[in-house]
This record gives sequence, C-alpha cells and structure tokens, in this order.
Amino acid sequence: MSDDLRDFSTDVDEDKEPYSSARLSILTDVGQESPLTRSSTEAPQEITFARIPGYDTPPVKPAPSKASPSSREAKPASKESEDTPAAKEKPRESTPAVSKTQNEKESSAEKKGDGSSKPERKDKPVEKPLPPKPVSDETRRSIERMDKALSDNIADRSQRDQFKQDLAFFQGRVGRDLPEQEFRATIEKITDLLNAKDAEGGQSRERRVLGARGLMYNLGHPEMLGQIGSTCGAASIERILCQSKPSLAADMICSVLKSGEWTGRDGVNITVPKGNLVPEGPQLLVPPKVGEGQLGSHPCTFASQVFLSTMVNEIGQHFKPARKYERTKDREEWVLPDGKRVDFAERGSTGIHGELSMTGGLPSAVVITALRRITGQDGRIIINPDYDIDKIPDPKNPVDGIRSDGIEKVRSVAELQSTLQRLQRDGKFPVVVSMSSAAGFEAMMINLGRPPGKPDKDAGFVPDHFVTIHSYTAGPPARVEMRNSWGKDFNASLPVDFLFQSLGTRKPEPRKPPKPESK
Repeated sequence: MSDDLRDFSTDVDEDKEPYSSARLSILTDVGQESPLTRSSTEAPQEITFARIPGYDTPPVKPAPSKASPSSREAKPASKESEDTPAAKEKPRESTPAVSKTQNEKESSAEKKGDGSSKPERKDKPVEKPLPPKPVSDETRRSIERMDKALSDNIADRSQRDQFKQDLAFFQGRVGRDLPEQEFRATIEKITDLLNAKDAEGGQSRERRVLGARGLMYNLGHPEMLGQIGSTCGAASIERILCQSKPSLAADMICSVLKSGEWTGRDGVNITVPKGNLVPEGPQLLVPPKVGEGQLGSHPCTFASQVFLSTMVNEIGQHFKPARKYERTKDREEWVLPDGKRVDFAERGSTGIHGELSMTGGLPSAVVITALRRITGQDGRIIINPDYDIDKIPDPKNPVDGIRSDGIEKVRSVAELQSTLQRLQRDGKFPVVVSMSSAAGFEAMMINLGRPPGKPDKDAGFVPDHFVTIHSYTAGPPARVEMRNSWGKDFNASLPVDFLFQSLGTRKPEPRKPPKPESK
C-alpha cells in the first residue's frame, strides 16, 4: 500500500454521534410540524459556526482529533489488503450479487463503512435497495463483467460486499429515476476503470480502485454527496449529474483517474494538478466519514474529490485568461498564467466580467453556464436578483462565454412558488439555488431545529452557498426537497417561504473601498 493510502480511521471518534436521531426525523418526515411551532422549552442542540471564508462550510464543530496531522505516520499495509486504502476493514457477511432477492438477503450484521463491528442503533432503520426491475441481456452481461472485475481487482471481501451493496442501490433506480441505458453506460465505465493499467499521468492502482468504490457509493446514495472546501458550486453540479446523468460524472472521474485529464463536449482538454488528487481522512473510507486535518471537510468520497477538482478546473480553464484550481488539505487557490496565486474562497477571487466576485468561489452565472456547457442541456439556477450581487451578464453580449439564460430571478414567495411549479411541470428538476450566508443560514438552521448562530460580520449579506432542489409539493404548506453538500443531515424538506428567506430578503449594503495601507 502506498503512503498516501494509509488508514486514517483512527482520527474519527466512533463513539460520538454528530446528530441526534430526534433531529434526523425532522429531515425525513415531510408531514411533521415545523420546528418553529415546537415548545420553547426544548433544549436546542449546541453548534459552533466554523470560521471559514465565504461561510462555505456547515456550522458544526468537528470531533477532536486523536492525533495531530503532523504527527501521523504511514501504517504498514497487511497482505490481505495491500492494494486497498482501508487496511483496518474487517470481513463481514457476504452481500449477494445484484438480484431480485437482494432485500431478503441483507445481513443483519451489516457493519458501517469504516469496517467497525459497532451494531446499528436500534432507532435508526437500515436502508435497503429497491427490488431491481428486469433488465436486458446486454445489461446483465455488463453486470457480469463488473462482477468479474471486482473479483480480479478488489481482494478485500468486505470491500467487494460494500461495492455490491452500493451497486444494488444504484440498480434499484433503473426504471424509476434512471434509464437502463444510462445505468449500463455508467457501470461499463467503472468496470473499465477497475481493469485499467498504469498509465502516464494516471493514478496508482490503489487510487483507481478507491475511486471506483467511492463512485459506486455516490451513485447508489446521491443524497449523501458532500463537498471539500469552498466547492459547493461544483458539488451542486455533481448532485445533478449523479441524479440525472451519472455516465457523465463517471466519465469525468474515470478519465482523470486513468490519465490525469478529461475532455468535455466542447473539445477542451482539462488537466487536473496531481496535488488535488491525494485522498485524505474521509476520502480514504467508503462510506466516508468526517475527519480532521482537511480544509472544510464533509462526508465526501475520493471519487467526489476527483470530480470537484476536475469541475472547478473545467470552469477555471474556460476563463480568459485561463487559470488552474489547486488544492491541498490546507488551502485552495487559483493559479493565474503569470504564476500569481489567489485564495479561491476569498472575496474577489474569481475576477470575471472585469469585476471581482463579491463572494469568492464560483458566482451563480458561472455555475449554471458550466452545467450547460458539459451537458449540452438546459439547466436552471434560482436567485434573488436584489440579493445576488455578482454581476449577471447580458445574454446578448456574453463575457468570456458566461451566459445568463437559465437564471431564474424571484423577488417574492409567490414568484418562487410559481417558478417551482413551472420547473416541475417542465421536468427541470433538480435545480440549483443560490443561498445567502446570513438569511439562508438562519432560515435553514431554524427549520432543521438547530440554533441559527451568528453570521460573520465580514461576510455581509451576499449569496455564497449553493444547494439543489429535487422536488416540489404544492401543499399546503408548499415544500421542497433540498439537498445540501454539508452531508445528509443537512438535507431537508423545506417550506417554500423558508427557501425564499434563504435566497436573501434584504438588499446588500454598498461596500466601501478598502482603506489604503499606511506606509
């Protein structure tokens, strides 16, 4: 096993549950009364807002690390799993291959993805995949080829079982929210990745296998997708692709793992700096866990790390002048052609349209343009134009290829509700939403039954986080299913009036130019 794939499972305190089961029920029970109507005597769950520029991380205080990142040493790999990243994973009951009896054969001793033998909480139901629908002979042959690739390339039995379980969840989507052809094209790309040989510019066999395992987990559980650092814009694109166009997400991830680059529909070759592709902490486990020592780390697989780095580089390398996105566990930066480095999350870092982004990271128009460019399809992003102060380009005179079509502008709850109804009728879900740092946090946290905390005094009232909306229910009350890259526990069935508050309900105050530094 290579040094970069050492087991970081010791950094996670498994005895601590980050979120209570009582609050989890708030997220999943659409019919439950709003937390705003609950008794004021209920003790709120204590949280701490992380001080990350741009507010692009969830306000959750991470568990203390058992060892500082600088003191970690590589652990020797066992012979049993010398080409796999989770050396401590223990064997468990075998999960059967994908079949109609998958639900009946789920092992009662199913363990968590880090290989621990800790039993499931009694009040936490075990999810099971939907029964697979009949598929064509061609698709069955593709599944058989994948099964052989698993046997040939993944020695650890528990990892193969996890992969097959995730495959069962992915196949359960066929005929429901996923066409069979899309399913088959996706698993064929993953099979090719498992069978790939070492190539110049590509990743090691260990990382390719880790990426394949994480990608299958993402596709089986798209509601679990997370982000790293300030990549919520790219993460919103990943959620949409894994939901509606998984073969494209697989193509991007598998291509980068095999060769270090990916070519999009427009023929532009996107290269990803190798430093972006070093798995750390949570990314070494499938399923992933939140760990220490990483920039803005949320539950996120290594496959997602590859996608996010590639997607932001796709965006940066389409800018004029082009720039690269480099990240490590400690920083994120734009690297300009002249070698100058700019903090990716810092306000003013994007610098498009002759003006600087007021939020850092990726502005709304950039996110929706990138989604349109890589899919060739019509995407949507919802903003409050009185609040989203990143300059929106003129569709007749696009600057650097950035377009404003696809941006839905709403200034009231009624406009938002009618927009959601239209998008649902036209089959446009999932859609991206530009959320604010202050109003958005307060609205969302209260709805999740958590104290809203205090916004950063320097953050201002600007949109700096992206979530996705996957369904709309007219009600009453009208609600949406929101997915958030902070992890599943921050997904929610959100009332439409709360969603509108999250767009920002007050105009930003004019910003004063910075004072010149004294000599």
